[in-house]
Amino acid sequence: MPMKRTGPGSCSISKRRKLRGPSIKAPAVLDSKGNTPTTPPCLILLPGEREGHEQSPTGCVLNLKDDAVHDLTNMGSVIGGDYSWVCVGSSHGWLMLFYGDKAEGHMFLLNPSFLTPNLSPPLFYFPRIPGTTIKAILLSDPSLDEEFGAVAIYKHNTRLRRHPSHTKLAFYKHGDVRWSDLGVAKGSIYCDIMSHNNLLYALRDCGSIEVWDLHGSDQPKKIVDTKPLAADKMIQTYQDTKDLYSNQLYLVESSGEILLVERYRGYCVDPEGRAVTERDLLPDDDTQPLVYPYRTLFFHVYKLDSDGERWVEVHELKHKALFVGGNHSMSLSTKDFPECKSNAIYFTDDNWDQMDEDFLYGGHDFGVFDLKRRTKKPLDGLKCDKMVPPPFWVVPNIR
Repeated sequence: MPMKRTGPGSCSISKRRKLRGPSIKAPAVLDSKGNTPTTPPCLILLPGEREGHEQSPTGCVLNLKDDAVHDLTNMGSVIGGDYSWVCVGSSHGWLMLFYGDKAEGHMFLLNPSFLTPNLSPPLFYFPRIPGTTIKAILLSDPSLDEEFGAVAIYKHNTRLRRHPSHTKLAFYKHGDVRWSDLGVAKGSIYCDIMSHNNLLYALRDCGSIEVWDLHGSDQPKKIVDTKPLAADKMIQTYQDTKDLYSNQLYLVESSGEILLVERYRGYCVDPEGRAVTERDLLPDDDTQPLVYPYRTLFFHVYKLDSDGERWVEVHELKHKALFVGGNHSMSLSTKDFPECKSNAIYFTDDNWDQMDEDFLYGGHDFGVFDLKRRTKKPLDGLKCDKMVPPPFWVVPNIR
């Protein structure tokens, strides 16, 4: 429904170009130790801004297994009550929280317990990172691996006007005193990262993929840098919608294949689900413009062909469900987790550019998209116009 700017919101629970490079294929497993999850993902809502633009000191979890919401009553006291941090990732059951300013900041780990309504998580603090973290992942579970590592996409801030900002990759191995820079996405930006067996896969917004070997004792080494040809539909859809939509890319491993998930978000979407322009926001009989928040309307999915040279459209995921957003992107079998919908994309809000531009909404854009039927629906249990920080998908690492 449209809203008016009268008060705070309310809540109720290319062209083508190809570079030579070796073909790449992702391993057909889900985590860095070759283990598959034993529990389905949960949607975790952190303490923050909701319920009528007020601060909430508690967190909660929407469990897909029983479709119920469980409170995390003391999360605010564990991580601090000033809400100056933001969640920048979830990986191996851990949340990765960033605290700082635009120049640099700290990142720390929080391991929420989904077994009880109380929270007593272990914490781990990383060294300061020289920029604003956009997304971070763990390379393994810190509770199982004493030599765990992490990789972050961060925005390198500079005063040079000709280069107002870059996105860079940073690598950390437990015991290091600082993050190590890996690469700069020249002419483009890094938009997603995933890992397996100490290989890092980094996706740039031009559709190219870098693969880094993080296993050696020396510095990490880039072993693949390839630019697969974009599918015709990928190019055409972007050209047809760029004035009304923003698009976002995710990289997902699914049964040994590398998938590129392309998300299309309307800048302003009316109650009928149509993307509209700013001139549509002011009705003839009202001096106050209506507010149509941004919303995700559809997805396209592509897979990397066997030679690693072209993105090919995928029309059906069969017995798979994908989970994308601020989390470590993942694919799960719905045969193993029947509570998840097959051929579906579960998504959360990671639209950082628009999330804070209006006090009425932000963090609200999450739901489930049926790839075959081309339809989407909200998640039961959590409905909100304003939800900052936004919810994150987490796979509990229950021992």
